[in-house]
Amino acid sequence: MAEEILRAENLSKNFLSGEKSIRVLDGVSLSLNRGESLSIIGPSGSGKSTLLAILAGLDRPSGGQVFFDGMDLNALSEREISRLWGRKIGFVFQAYYLLPSMTAEENVRAPLEIAGDPLAREKAQEWLGKVGLSERMHHTPSQLSGGEQQRVALARAFVSGPEILFADEPTGNLDTRTGREMEDLIFSLVREHQTTLVLVTHEPAFAKKSARLIELQGGRIV
Repeated sequence: MAEEILRAENLSKNFLSGEKSIRVLDGVSLSLNRGESLSIIGPSGSGKSTLLAILAGLDRPSGGQVFFDGMDLNALSEREISRLWGRKIGFVFQAYYLLPSMTAEENVRAPLEIAGDPLAREKAQEWLGKVGLSERMHHTPSQLSGGEQQRVALARAFVSGPEILFADEPTGNLDTRTGREMEDLIFSLVREHQTTLVLVTHEPAFAKKSARLIELQGGRIV
């Protein structure tokens, strides 16, 4: 029987623009079972990235609730949510967010060292091997191509063994060929490790690789 890992109920999000309140999300509800993959598509400004941030606990909704693994994210403190990010949630974004002074290996092992994992170095090297960067692990981001930097970011997202991966336009900064390779790698890894995936993308072919797809327009699922 399928086990639910993520559920959103009637999410809304408002932002102030001057004295005017703009509603970016308007009554969004969805659920996702463990091991499923979901793509969120829609035009720019439709609320895709805002929805992803709220589902991941990076932002709070103006209304509604998000339940992750049975926990109400609205009821958790910032410290409790940070613990979730370190243990159960992985992130990949359009920007790579690598620390420029650190090597690929150091970037990947950083979250494990923060958590006090004595096997941080070994796990980081293992994951850099899985993303095809065994020969590049001692290079800094400035010595890596965009595709290589995103592979480092992907290894960092997976190294803690997350139950769910949130990916926001992970191929947005890559050329077409490199982007296709990244798409294949992401889906290969989530299948191999039975990781739940929530993906935001502008690429229809990428989105269709997910088991499920929803479209946002004007902050609503259409």
